[in-house]
Amino acid sequence: MRGWCTVGLMLGAVVWSREAAAQDCSKSFYPERPGATNGHWSQQQGCAQLEAGALITRAPDATFLAFPTLFRFGVGAGFELRATTELVAVDIPDDDSAGASAPRTGLEVKFMGLRAEGRVPGVGVLLQVNSVTNGDFVDELQVASSGLMDWQLLDGFWWAVNLGLSTTNGGADDPMRQGVFGASTVLWYDVTSFMSGYVNGAGSTPLRDRAWSQFVGGGLAFYPGIDRFQLDVSADVEVTGDAHPVVVGAGVAVGF
Repeated sequence: MRGWCTVGLMLGAVVWSREAAAQDCSKSFYPERPGATNGHWSQQQGCAQLEAGALITRAPDATFLAFPTLFRFGVGAGFELRATTELVAVDIPDDDSAGASAPRTGLEVKFMGLRAEGRVPGVGVLLQVNSVTNGDFVDELQVASSGLMDWQLLDGFWWAVNLGLSTTNGGADDPMRQGVFGASTVLWYDVTSFMSGYVNGAGSTPLRDRAWSQFVGGGLAFYPGIDRFQLDVSADVEVTGDAHPVVVGAGVAVGF
């Protein structure tokens, strides 16, 4: 319920947005689907964007379904308010019946300090608070901050990097919270006016355990000629550890 209420509150802000100064919202349509990074771009004042997808993770003994959804709303001066939720998370063990787990829901604020123009990189920061939407809300609360950078190396050829720190619950065996360092990067190219391709990598490690987890993958984004509309497909695999789960996904981004 918290997830739907959060998204509902953010959608309600669109009523206010139509009273703001008129903007060409197509100029700030930069979806953060697909890819492992959050871009430095923020929505212009009064502009909004909804990004949603489906992710299927195949592990050696189970399959997991998630439906990540992101609502973005520009409030001006480079600031963007965001609401995130997985809607529902479904676990399907190979030897048992499927079950739903509590999705994570959060609120975020992004600030774009410098917009990428020409060969000048864009720089921003993202602050996040999220947790599960059940009775463990307080215990599972996470706070994170990320530095964002995008750089146009050549015409149509982009490189993005995120570096972040977050706190996470240590689990039943370690009730103390611990810090987690994360890094991700995406390299993408605008193949044609209606399609872009990318490769990405993302990893993280608890600061105390220093056990690095690394995913690599790639995908395609499609622009079918509809104003402020994007489709995407992606595939990633964990290259560390012994399990090597595979994640495939598809999504859509719509601006309004």
